[in-house]
Amino acid sequence: MKETSILYKIAMVQAILNNIKKMTRRVVMGKLALEWLEPDMFTPEFVATLENGLSPYGYAGDLLWVKEEHYAYGTWFTEGFTKTGQRKWRFHDRTDNDHPVCFFDNKPERVNRYQSGMLGYHKRNSLFLPKKFARIWLKVISVRVERLQEITEEDAMKEGIEERPGGFQILNPEGGYFRTVCPRQTFQSLWDSINGHPRKDGKDISWDANPWVWVVEFERVDRPRAAKEKN
Repeated sequence: MKETSILYKIAMVQAILNNIKKMTRRVVMGKLALEWLEPDMFTPEFVATLENGLSPYGYAGDLLWVKEEHYAYGTWFTEGFTKTGQRKWRFHDRTDNDHPVCFFDNKPERVNRYQSGMLGYHKRNSLFLPKKFARIWLKVISVRVERLQEITEEDAMKEGIEERPGGFQILNPEGGYFRTVCPRQTFQSLWDSINGHPRKDGKDISWDANPWVWVVEFERVDRPRAAKEKN
């Protein structure tokens, strides 16, 4: 059984914790997978098979552990200089049982706002959450490949959209809500808020570009015993 990390913004973490989000779409980035998806090569069904091992998110029965924004206990210290003469800062994580990791829904009473030698809680990017502190584990139910715009109304709901009086809504990662008259439109707004901006590599992965995506369906599970013992 494979264990793989996956990043989520706070809005999507909330949807998972509320048992609303049960599916995710991630752009197919691997060169081999994209070549196989070219016309006259292989079908999406073949590309997504376990035997090919192309899915970066595992397959049915595998586990995903969520990396999310958090607050770690420790200190910042300087470690040399960059090529431009700027100080290089490094975080010394001292999170332990007496000072456990905190998240957006249980923020510490005091958070140090700047890099300094002060010991205390500091806000940390989701990239830096250690596996041993992950609180959300997901079991993969199924994996497939399809075009982004092939999403159905039913699957859009599984992406974390709620039905409310007057329409369908989902949290905006930047604050507030996206609200439209149908789940697909709401999901489109969410997708473009995250992926509609120009990328450094020039690749267009907006809704209109209709990229190939991995579609991963999952269910939330308890932290595996082996992971507890290992970490």
